[in-house]
Amino acid sequence: MGSAIVACGLWKTFESGGTRADAIAGVDLRVSPDEFVALVGPNGSGKSTLLQIIAGLVPPDAGSAWIGDVDVHALAEADAVRFRRRHLGLVLPGARLVPTLSVAENLALVVRGGGERPGDLQEIVHFLGLAEHLGRLPSRLSSGEQQRAAIARALVGRRPVILADEPTGNLDRRMSERLLSRLREQCDSRVATILLAGHDPRLPSYADRIVVLRRGRIDDDVPARRFGSSR
Repeated sequence: MGSAIVACGLWKTFESGGTRADAIAGVDLRVSPDEFVALVGPNGSGKSTLLQIIAGLVPPDAGSAWIGDVDVHALAEADAVRFRRRHLGLVLPGARLVPTLSVAENLALVVRGGGERPGDLQEIVHFLGLAEHLGRLPSRLSSGEQQRAAIARALVGRRPVILADEPTGNLDRRMSERLLSRLREQCDSRVATILLAGHDPRLPSYADRIVVLRRGRIDDDVPARRFGSSR
């Protein structure tokens, strides 16, 4: 069986105030189809950068990132946008809602771009409590409402890979647990492969694997059920 997500020898260095720092330093990672992998680690460990590289939103200095058999950084810009809309559900800082479109228009844009029927749109909107916010612009939403709208956009159309950065960060406990359960069900029903970065202590209860990043490197990679005992 092939891999749904592959990162090969990824490096990314940023410079600030004359100082260079490796955000990602030689990362190799494979995620199997229908697997739920959680990226954990301290702030500044490179989790967000790694997700954005895999999504094709940030170019690596070295290495490659593949979704299925597609090298995401080999695509022309227009092709990359179409690929993300068809194949990736994103909850990432670099993939924000379109500010000039309402929540409903943002969701419709993704559905049209992916060529999917919005059969599960109404259910997802109800699940995330967004019905009364559909006509609003993102700027008129609270941080939690914006987060739920971004999650809805990632789930609509049942795209095969979901990349999420702290998706439960602005959600209350009940909604966080419901979302993690929903993502677990997506993997179990072979709807999606999930790579999720977060600090939520409940992640080992839902994920298949826990990958620990420290200073841009993979420090540990263990089955979720063994994560507590491996520390």
